[in-house]
Amino acid sequence: MGHPMAIKQVLLVLTSFPIPTEGRSIENVVPLAENLHATLSAIALHVDIQSFIAQFGDPFDATGLLSADSKQSAANVQDLLGIFEMIATKHKIPHDQSLVHRSAHEIPAYLAEEARVRDISVVPVNRGNEITRTVAEHLIFESGRPVLVLPDTDRDLPALPGNIAVAWDSSRSSSRAVADALPFLQGGKHVRIFTVLDDKEFPEARTGTGMSKYLAHHEVEVIFDNVKANGRAIGDVFRDYVSEHNIEMLVMGGYGHSRMREFVLGGATRSVLAQPPTWTLLSH
Repeated sequence: MGHPMAIKQVLLVLTSFPIPTEGRSIENVVPLAENLHATLSAIALHVDIQSFIAQFGDPFDATGLLSADSKQSAANVQDLLGIFEMIATKHKIPHDQSLVHRSAHEIPAYLAEEARVRDISVVPVNRGNEITRTVAEHLIFESGRPVLVLPDTDRDLPALPGNIAVAWDSSRSSSRAVADALPFLQGGKHVRIFTVLDDKEFPEARTGTGMSKYLAHHEVEVIFDNVKANGRAIGDVFRDYVSEHNIEMLVMGGYGHSRMREFVLGGATRSVLAQPPTWTLLSH
């Protein structure tokens, strides 16, 4: 089987503040890396809290608790790296880890540089944690590599996703995402391609027959679906499709453009990053 790109190096981003990454997320990522026969590099972020408040406001009324929070963040980082070390060692996978102390505004660019020398980055996205979403956004648009986001939950995600869905709209981004996802698609049992017909975000969604043929050349058999939004928000269409078909990995293009250091995201990208339904691979 001709693998166009084997995934050999995986970057895992762990955050310590304001909400530390769940141990369960690490337990989900390690077996995935094991199945890919990849080296897993964890980077744990110890955020400079004063700069965090300057950048994100003070939602936790943290100013008075700065030194306590700083100690807590440092303790969280050590705990996370300890959990990572334990799980990676138990699975006997090649791994390394580093602790990075940066101000909030330095973190995204630092991580993008690290991501550029890995095959894929993995970011557990926590609903209450702006930093995880900001990091994921920045990596999607700035690293030049695919990003795998997962819900930072206490549920088990499959170590080898069998049911995979590709959101296809004939665009550059979705084409890029399919190419980046090939190692997963070739390992999947059931691959579906779906196009949302009546959504304004996808103005020219031509049929996926050409993409189906392309994937057949790479030994990936697909089922093609046209889906109607029927007035639902595009993010909800994706989420409903994932749950209806028991999808274990969603593959999609990341949409957005940069404006004054902020990313203006497309609706589907924004919705999925706020709350990933399952493993979700995004490429730009």
